[in-house]
Amino acid sequence: MKRNAKKFYVNVHDKKVISNLVLLGNAGQGKTRLAISLLHIFSELVKNSNYGLNDYYTVSYTTSKDICNTLQQYTGFNASTKYNNVLKEYAYADIMAIDEIGKATNKHEYELIFDLLDKRLAMGKSTILISNQSYDDFTNSVGEYAMSRINTDGNMILIDTSDLPDYRQNKDLLKVV
Repeated sequence: MKRNAKKFYVNVHDKKVISNLVLLGNAGQGKTRLAISLLHIFSELVKNSNYGLNDYYTVSYTTSKDICNTLQQYTGFNASTKYNNVLKEYAYADIMAIDEIGKATNKHEYELIFDLLDKRLAMGKSTILISNQSYDDFTNSVGEYAMSRINTDGNMILIDTSDLPDYRQNKDLLKVV
C-alpha cells in the first residue's frame, strides 16, 4: 500500500503525469484516511514556482452522491450551460478524491460520474477514487468507458486494502506511528 501511494505521489508531483489512484477494500480499512492524507500532503506542496511566486496544488474531497445530487439539479432542458459550469468547478482541483464510488443508485448517476472523470482527464487532472467494492464490482459499476478514462495511458494505480483489518474495531491501529 505504501509503495503504491508513493508511486502516485511521484507520478503526479515529480513526473507531472496524470495518474488516478483507485482505493478498494472493505469499510474501515483506512482508504478515506489515506486519500485525505495524500490531499493534505499535496495541498502543502509547491506545484510550480515562477518569478518567486509559489503555485500550490489545489485539492478537493467529495462523495459520488454529492456530485450526483449537485449535477442532477442542472440536467434537462436548457440546463447545459449551468451543468458544464458546475462540472468545470468540480474538475478544477489539481487532485480530487471521490469517495463512495459504487453507491450510485442508477445508470444516470454513473453517467454523471463519467462526465466528471472525462472532464478531469481533458483538463489534465489526477483523481483518487475510493470504493468498498472489489475490483470486479468496481469495474462493473463504473463501466467500461469510465475505466478507460481512469486507466488512461496505463496510469491507474490500484491499492486493494481488503486483506487489512478494520481499524475502527482495533483501537491499537488508530495510534499514529
